Amino acid sequence: MKRFLCIVLLVAWGVPVVWSIDGLSSTLCLVYRGTIPPGALTMTGVAIDSAETNGMFVISDIDGGLMPIGSSALLWDSAQQQYVSENKLPFGWLPGTNIIYRGRGLFLKAPTGVTSDVQFGYGGLIPVNLGSTSTVFSLVTNLTMITYPYPVSIPWTNTTLSQVSASGASIYLWDDDTQSYDTYGKTRGGWGAATNLVLVPGVGLYFLNNTTNPLSWTEERPYTWP
Repeated sequence: MKRFLCIVLLVAWGVPVVWSIDGLSSTLCLVYRGTIPPGALTMTGVAIDSAETNGMFVISDIDGGLMPIGSSALLWDSAQQQYVSENKLPFGWLPGTNIIYRGRGLFLKAPTGVTSDVQFGYGGLIPVNLGSTSTVFSLVTNLTMITYPYPVSIPWTNTTLSQVSASGASIYLWDDDTQSYDTYGKTRGGWGAATNLVLVPGVGLYFLNNTTNPLSWTEERPYTWP
C-alpha cells in the first residue's frame, strides 16, 4: 500500500537534479535513473524512501522494469561479510525479497552479450521530518555497503561518518570505466585525497570500520523542508 500520493514528480537522468526545497509544504517525490555498462557492474545506492508502507525497496523496484533478463544484483550482508545475489529471470527477480533500505548500497550487473548501456530507474519519497531530522545507522566491524542517505551532493569530509570514523578507516568507490575500486584511507592527518571527493546521489560505496566495535553513524538531514 502506498503511504500517500506524491504531489510533485522530479525526474533526472543519471543523477537527480539539485533543487531548493526550503519552504515547500507538499510531499516531494523523486525518480532516479542510472545506467550500467554493457556486461559490467555499477555500484549504486538508495537515498530516498519507498512510497510503500514500510518505506523500503526490493530489487524489482530498483530495476523499474528496465533491466533485461539475465541482469543481476549483489547486496552485501554486513553480518556475514558476504554477497547475497538477486537474478532476473523470465518470470521476475529471484528471490526478489531482499530489502533495500535508504542508505544501503548495492551492485547492479548488466547481462553478458548486451551491446549498450543497461538502464534502471526507481521512484520514491524525499526523506522529510517524520519525527526526526537525522538518520541513524550502526556499522559493523569490517565492511558495510552504504550511500549518503539523502538525495543531495555533499563533500565526503562534510559527512558525519567521515568525521567520527577512526584513523585507519577506508572507503571504496567503484569506477565504472575501469571496473575497479578507487580507495581512500583516513590517517591521523585526515582523509588525504578524499578531501576533494564529492558524493553525488545514487553512488554507493564500501565503508571499512577498522575498530572492534560497531560504529554509530548519525547523519543530519541537510535541508530544512518541511
